Amino acid sequence: MSEKAISDSTDERRVQEAGTKERHPVSRSLLLSLIPEVVLLAAAVYLFVVALGFKQVGPSDQIGPGFWPQVLCVGIGIGALVRIGQKLRSRERRVAGAAASEADEVRMPRVALGIALVVGYVVGAPL
Repeated sequence: MSEKAISDSTDERRVQEAGTKERHPVSRSLLLSLIPEVVLLAAAVYLFVVALGFKQVGPSDQIGPGFWPQVLCVGIGIGALVRIGQKLRSRERRVAGAAASEADEVRMPRVALGIALVVGYVVGAPL
């Protein structure tokens, strides 16, 4: 083998090793950031299975005592899956610090609208 061929193969190995070293910390930090969502998803699945075992007390044509816990668990599970997807997508699109801080600002009109909707629902629900 010529020296050029040996040099080229050595350079390729160095590039591959450098790429592996750069990817490893990112994947580890990504996995660590996904732990809460995965735990929440696992808890939702477990509680859904537990709610399946609730016994029907009334007539069989009515919803049972496990219906609303199951709905809640499905909602939590969907939320956890969406959050996992968001974190995976955000890993692909890293933003500069200034742009990220602008995106994290709280928009007060939206917060006020959300509070107003909740208060309106609570006030109007007993009617």
